[in-house]
Amino acid sequence: MAEKEKKQIEKEKAEAQKNYLNDLKTYSYGAVAGRALKDGDANRANVSLDKLVEDMFKGEEDKLDGLLAGIYATEKGTQTAVSVYASKYQNALANLTVSNLWNFSGDLSDKYIGDLKSKATEEVGKFGDVEFGKIQEKYLSAKEIVDSKTKNFSKEKKEKAEKDVKKYEKVMITIQTLEDAYLDKYNSGVTDESRKLLFKNLYGEKPKEE
Repeated sequence: MAEKEKKQIEKEKAEAQKNYLNDLKTYSYGAVAGRALKDGDANRANVSLDKLVEDMFKGEEDKLDGLLAGIYATEKGTQTAVSVYASKYQNALANLTVSNLWNFSGDLSDKYIGDLKSKATEEVGKFGDVEFGKIQEKYLSAKEIVDSKTKNFSKEKKEKAEKDVKKYEKVMITIQTLEDAYLDKYNSGVTDESRKLLFKNLYGEKPKEE
């Protein structure tokens, strides 16, 4: 492959990573909404969706009143909207390389890992250019085999799975824990607003049925 083509491919990869990182930031409230819906907390999901729209359409929220009313009109509508935005976040997370996620964690890794960060950097660096989704897929697949109580897997396959779990476990825990810490700042605002919405639904005036 010609040097010029290599440079072009690297440039395209870097641009794609930049776009995925922007998506991760843009759809963070989508991730919070997705987790809330999975936990059966409709209030949190709705508040997260509101905040996502506020962030995406700052200064133009009033133009979306009709659209949001339609989304919230049915449970199915809300679930669909949340699913779309949560998927965009997950897609970005899966396609970002481990090194880019690690660099993005910055202050959080400093805060929580502290003096041990050099060791964590070394461990994470083993998978630097690999997309996180690929590692996640390999780890979860291996974990399923290791945790299986059935006799569907050969001894060799079990041993291979155990090695893979050990290989990927530290980087998985590191990235997932830092991701949870990153989403905490979005969660905190959602928690306050969802509690207000809860009491509004409990004690506020409800529209009269005709």
